[in-house]
Amino acid sequence: MPRSECSVARHLDACQVETFVPVFEELHVWKNRQKKKIAKPLFPSYVFVRVTKAERSLVYRAPGMLRLVGNSKGPISVSTSEMAFLQSATSMNRLAPYKDLVLGERVRINSGPMSGMEGILVRKKNDLRFVLSVSLIHQYVALEVNAEEIERVGR
Repeated sequence: MPRSECSVARHLDACQVETFVPVFEELHVWKNRQKKKIAKPLFPSYVFVRVTKAERSLVYRAPGMLRLVGNSKGPISVSTSEMAFLQSATSMNRLAPYKDLVLGERVRINSGPMSGMEGILVRKKNDLRFVLSVSLIHQYVALEVNAEEIERVGR
């Protein structure tokens, strides 16, 4: 399903299947030096769906769909808190992909709509970043935070 996340989501939306494709904006410079922000999938090749067991066949029949993430027992669900975090942070346009997870201190966001989410604290240039691991698909996202918005876990 490389680069067909949106077309898969549109097809499933038309079939009344709830979908979510988290995106972020990236500044792209064209050959003519013109700059434009473009929306890109946060997790390339992944579309999140909420389906019942009976609705799974709709997902499998979607053009461009390869498989549901799971194990030998079947599909696995992303936690409700991880999905709420992704949806909220995406709507605020504060997410960016984070490729190289740097092990750091485990922290918790203590204020705002992301309050209670736990992740790893890292630094990118002069900014602090809160990194959430979406463990089901082995992907990470970084959220810019202020030092006042986080606390060390285990205190």
